[in-house]
Amino acid sequence: MRTPTQHAGNHSRKDPYRDQVPEPPQTSDGRRLRGQRTRALILARAVDLASAEGLGSLSLARLGAELQISKSGVSGHFASHEDLQLAVIGVAARLYTKRVAAPALAEPEGLPQLWTLCERWIEFMRSGELSGRSFFLTALVEYDARPGAVRDELVRLRVRWEDLFAGFLRDAERLGQLRPGADAGQLFFEIAAVITGATLDAQLRDDPKVFDRARAAVLERLRPLVMHPGALPSGFQSPSAQ
Repeated sequence: MRTPTQHAGNHSRKDPYRDQVPEPPQTSDGRRLRGQRTRALILARAVDLASAEGLGSLSLARLGAELQISKSGVSGHFASHEDLQLAVIGVAARLYTKRVAAPALAEPEGLPQLWTLCERWIEFMRSGELSGRSFFLTALVEYDARPGAVRDELVRLRVRWEDLFAGFLRDAERLGQLRPGADAGQLFFEIAAVITGATLDAQLRDDPKVFDRARAAVLERLRPLVMHPGALPSGFQSPSAQ
């Protein structure tokens, strides 16, 4: 099983998280530009570490050591440890948007968006792009009973994710692609539980093949709701395996 330290040590591999932080705006101030890039690199590394070890594991000293930046060079970018954690959550949210939500939104309205959201969610977890596979699963387990700004932001993003799913579902019903009357909250709960279970099992066993079962389970849950046979793919095999 990969660890964040092992991942960091592979310097020959392009860091896949850097592109999740917006490029700094064009400026002629070289010092400001370097500062913006440093902050971006700190947050990119922190997302991967937190996905495996939790937000509480993040320290300015550790991030500085891993990126060969002085502790003062790290601390100057964040007002507090909580400020760092909230910034990391924001970068993780943009990563999930890029990998999952944006491809779904690019699909035709209704069922194609709903299925793409589910499929991209499964495939992002399968990819192991983050050392802990799921940043938000790790964070929610860590903060579910710890009131405060970090938990509040995690809850807000979770609700937004559920609302996106529900919106796609309602559009599919309105367009006559799904049978009307499905309980969006219940359906999201069941599908999220399947993907969460697969993510935990894949991380524990270091075996992503469990996501084939997750994909099949989600398809079987959606299939009775579909108005037209063939509107959903069939079988266990994922697009990445074809």
